[in-house]
Amino acid sequence: MSEEDAFRFEAGRWLTTTCVELGLQLIQQRLEAQGHCVRVASSWVVTAHTLRCWRNDDASYLPQTKRLNKARKLFEREQILLFPIHVTSPSEHWMLLVADGREGRRYFGFRDSCSPQGSPLNDSHRRIMEFIRDWIIKVRVDSPSRCCWDGVLDWPFLKIEGPTQANGFDCGMHLLVSAHVVVEEDARVVID
Repeated sequence: MSEEDAFRFEAGRWLTTTCVELGLQLIQQRLEAQGHCVRVASSWVVTAHTLRCWRNDDASYLPQTKRLNKARKLFEREQILLFPIHVTSPSEHWMLLVADGREGRRYFGFRDSCSPQGSPLNDSHRRIMEFIRDWIIKVRVDSPSRCCWDGVLDWPFLKIEGPTQANGFDCGMHLLVSAHVVVEEDARVVID
């Protein structure tokens, strides 16, 4: 972490990718120490090009084989996958996608701190969840672990409710708090 990244944790500053990934690694370590089977995936950067591909059902954005082989390790034992989503268009914003494979749960949850309480998932949220679901299906093709990830195609897309951010820079902090809360404290998940 650079000195500039360290200063991002001051009030009024937005978090960089390095800050979010470091924060999520610390949260993952704490949750694992408490017995949770959780894994944080690398940040997914959603660019204007990615959004165009999703709108046009263009599969060229799917990960290449080298990345897929590395990603298969995610499914060896983990029951909860946390995906930090970094949207760069039309403006910078962090959101969280949760793939929860715990018994009795099995859902994709989306947390966007700019989405007002009680509002439904929007089209962009659904497209991101579809992309991650399709990615999980592709990665798992040859994975030895089938337990909690079977039937992932049928998992519902849900909205994870939480506080709405009151400014234009706290989305990274909201993501970090949501990641912890959704695993440890069973955040309120709303069926959409």
